[in-house]
Amino acid sequence: FVHSALPGGLGMPIATLSYPPAIRPTGVGFARAIMRTGAIAGLIFWPMLWGALKTEAFYWLAIVPFLGFLTCVLINWEPLGANVDAEDAEVLAELKK
Repeated sequence: FVHSALPGGLGMPIATLSYPPAIRPTGVGFARAIMRTGAIAGLIFWPMLWGALKTEAFYWLAIVPFLGFLTCVLINWEPLGANVDAEDAEVLAELKK
């Protein structure tokens, strides 16, 4: 939650650290597309959910960050300990197949 509030606005440092240089632009673009899709879906579906459920809608809203939390807990990922630049040759070899 904190990485979006600090200098790395919109969570793009995590997407940048996740992909080797050869596919980094595609990976970051994909992350931004998912982020924008979620923003649009929230704008469309939140008023409908609020209109139908009133106060209970906040429980449904709380599910989204809870799922994000569970994802972070279940996926053991250390971006600073991994060298994604070293993975670049492996990714390029896989793409050439």
